Order: sequence, then structure tokens, then C-alpha cells
Amino acid sequence: MYRLSKIWNFLIYLFLIFLSGLAKFDFFDSDARRLLIFFRSLSKEDRQVFFVHVTRALKQIRLKKAGIARAIIKSPEESLERRSSRLFILGSGPSINSLSESDFEHIAKSDSWGFNTWFVHDFVPRVYFAQLGKKTVRGAAVMDLLDDMFLRIAHKYKETKFVVKGGDFQHGYDIFQIDGFKKFAKSGIKSVSVLPVLLVPGGVQREPVALFNDLREARLLSHGSGVCPPVPQIRNSIGLLIVLAVQMGYEEIVLCGVDGKNDDHFYDREKYLKAFPELVEFQKYPTHEVHPHSVPNKVTGLSSLDYVVQVAHYCEKSFGVRVKIASDESSLSDKFPRYVFADEEHSASQSLN
Repeated sequence: MYRLSKIWNFLIYLFLIFLSGLAKFDFFDSDARRLLIFFRSLSKEDRQVFFVHVTRALKQIRLKKAGIARAIIKSPEESLERRSSRLFILGSGPSINSLSESDFEHIAKSDSWGFNTWFVHDFVPRVYFAQLGKKTVRGAAVMDLLDDMFLRIAHKYKETKFVVKGGDFQHGYDIFQIDGFKKFAKSGIKSVSVLPVLLVPGGVQREPVALFNDLREARLLSHGSGVCPPVPQIRNSIGLLIVLAVQMGYEEIVLCGVDGKNDDHFYDREKYLKAFPELVEFQKYPTHEVHPHSVPNKVTGLSSLDYVVQVAHYCEKSFGVRVKIASDESSLSDKFPRYVFADEEHSASQSLN
């Protein structure tokens, strides 16, 4: 069985090479064409690392909708409407608890994207990126808890746009069979988008800047183009959201709660544990003193956060997009300038006077 699987993967690999050779012609839609052009640009070694993810991205692009999914699934363009030049990306790090009520009032004046377990926070973002993947990371019980917790607060999110990250799924066609999606669809949410994603895996030998140049050449990394699926996920969710924000044309991106120090979260506090007792279940799982995203890859010597820093700096140099950090408590505070909230600007001006 294992040998047959290897043969099948090899045949798919050869087929992708053949298809990518035709990408310069108009045989494919624009999404598939961009993806195949990128695959063609890779070295032989990196094609072998990427080909499974390219295959999955093609399946996401050709996603089939049936039953209840046909009624509520919208295109990513319908969910991702840019209303401001500044975007706040809301992560789950403990530094979120250092933001004041006036800081969140300030955030509410611009676009905001929350993801993963952000929904346990009181602040409701304009866009929420749902993670409804297969139950393999922490087991079926934890995924069920996440689904059930979200259903309790779904009524607060009636004006929020929802985007499901397609890269969380092993096979694009299986998305609507996931128990989490079925619960999600029954929560009263009327509009959900599935964002086709190209995972950029570990083990890629190409230098990051050269890799970003390849993505840019294929128009998978571009500023102000609008959503160009499959959106590259540069090693983690933050990398995905930065690339997507650049595609959407934002001029400034502020990372909030993107700490990358350890497995602590803003919702470890008593107020969240009282509101969501299910969170206690998360504490049964072993935590890391060093966040996994900070651990260097054995092949490249770069961690996931290193890639985030490099793609952010690349986008600033190439497109003028500025990435800032909301708190000095983040491990990225020495990599990006700190964003100054409006109340801090006012206090500074008062002290000068």
C-alpha cells in the first residue's frame, strides 16, 4: 500500500510539471495559472517539497459547493472589503491584555481581523478567520469545545464577515463534511467565504527573498491587486494574513497579540475562564516555554516567525507597506516599530505642552 502511494504521488508530481509547462498559455483560469507559474519557477528540490501543497491548493480553487454550503458560501472578495488604509491583526498572545478600552475604540475606527480563538474576547472584529480543520492537533474533544464556545457568542458576530482558511484542510472537497463547519453553518451565520491557501512548508531550500520574488513574479504576492488566490501562507497564520493584507492594498498593518514567546494566551485570565469554563480543558495539554513558531527549521535555520519578519520587510521594501507591533511585550518588538495609539499621542503632546 505504501509503495502504491509513493507511485501515485510521483505520477501527480509529473503531471504537475506537465501542467506547469502549459501555464503560459490560456488553458487555465487565472487562479490556477498563477499557482502553476509559481510551481514552474521552483528548483527540482523545492518542487518536491511543494507539490503536495500545490495539489491541495488546486483542489481548494475548484471547491465544490452543495446543499447548505451552496446557500451561504460567498466569494472571498465579498467578505474582504477594505474600508481603511490601516489594518489591525488580532492574535491570542497575552500582550492583548495590556491594551486599554480606548485602544480598542481606536482599533474599531480601522479594519480589524481576528483569527483562531479570538472570539472569546469582547472586541468583535470586522472579519473573523475561522479554523475548522481536521481534529488532529489537540484531539476531537478540543475541536468540539471550540465549536461549542463559538456557537454561544455567534449572535455578537452578525455584522462580522467570516472567512474559513482553506489551508487548514487536508482535502478541499471535504470542507463541508467537517463537523465544525456543519455546526458553524447552523449558528445563523448567513455569509461565509473559503479562502484558498497555498501552504509554504518547512524544508524549502530557496532563500526567502528569492522565494518571495517567485511569488511576486507569479502575482501571488502583490499590493492592491485584491484577493489573488491561492494566498500564500508564509509558514503560519500571521504570514498568511500579512500577505493577504498586502494583496488587499493596506498601507499599514499592526500586529496585536502576536507575541511568539511561549504558549500563554490572553484568555488564560480568570475573567475568560469564568465566561468560558471549557478553556480549562486547554490547560491539560503540555505547553512550551519557547513558542513553536520561534524554533528554527533544521534545513533553513529559520523559524516561522523569522519568515514572518522577512516577508514583512520584503513587503515594506517592495510595496511601501509598513508593519508595526502593538506591544513591547512581543518577541517581535525589536523587529518592527511600535504602533502608537491615539491616546498615547495625546498624552505625549500634553506632556510637551
